[in-house]
Amino acid sequence: MTDFQQKTLETVFDMPRNLLTALLLFGLLSCGGTERETHPSQQPGMCAKEEMAADGIVRLSKIEVYPQFLDEYIRYVTEVGEISLRTEPGVLTMYAIGEKKNPCQITILETYASREAYDKHIASAHFQKYKQGTLHMVKSLELTDQTPLNPANRINNFIANDNNQNKTNMESNNIKLSIEGGKTFTATLTDNSSTRALVELLAKGDITIDMEDYAQMEKVGELDTNLPRNDSQTTTGPGDLILYLGKHFVIYYDTNSWNFTRLGKIDNASQTNLKAALGKGNVTVTLSLNKE
Repeated sequence: MTDFQQKTLETVFDMPRNLLTALLLFGLLSCGGTERETHPSQQPGMCAKEEMAADGIVRLSKIEVYPQFLDEYIRYVTEVGEISLRTEPGVLTMYAIGEKKNPCQITILETYASREAYDKHIASAHFQKYKQGTLHMVKSLELTDQTPLNPANRINNFIANDNNQNKTNMESNNIKLSIEGGKTFTATLTDNSSTRALVELLAKGDITIDMEDYAQMEKVGELDTNLPRNDSQTTTGPGDLILYLGKHFVIYYDTNSWNFTRLGKIDNASQTNLKAALGKGNVTVTLSLNKE
């Protein structure tokens, strides 16, 4: 270890506890040695990054999340972090960590190249989706701006492309719906954060939903957990799978038009055979990953 590196370590261990925790836990500090991570702008899928300006921002966001919303909040914060880092040149760091002993206590290290970059970020559609979608999940929020003790010590933050994970995700875009009475359908999922969250749940085990008939056009049942919402004005048809208000799983056997999230569509299903399989009243449907 060089004298410079030794002095840097001594400086780090004298930092205030909150900044020390944020910097050390995510392990992204670029050291002065010869082995360096590839610059974020050279990573596949990452945009070129701006240089830190004189009015750049280094901030710690300390968030306490209500326990019942923790899983859903993590999906939101993961999504906004990935989109921001991949698409915003002025977002240099967005790294979220949770305390091991109290996972509802979350800290996000954020660095922005300039005040203008920060203003663009908070006006973006993906940040507004995160903000509006998590308002009811957050018990407390504290924002504290920081001063880097060594401005030459840069943070190299990027989203790695995991080819194996991508392959798994692509292979998991087909699910099976087993309907009470013995009829089974397969369905192809749309690629969005809602379906990715659903696939993660199904990877842990099948999901059984008690569904009711509504307005002679759909079967609807409540999930045990909220999924991220990707709502848009949507016109449905027979076989469409829909997420309503983040928690209601809907199978359409007729048409409707509303603002909700499209999850996918049952394969090769006609209105006639869907009606016959689902019946006129309540029905139990089990979702599983199609591994065939």
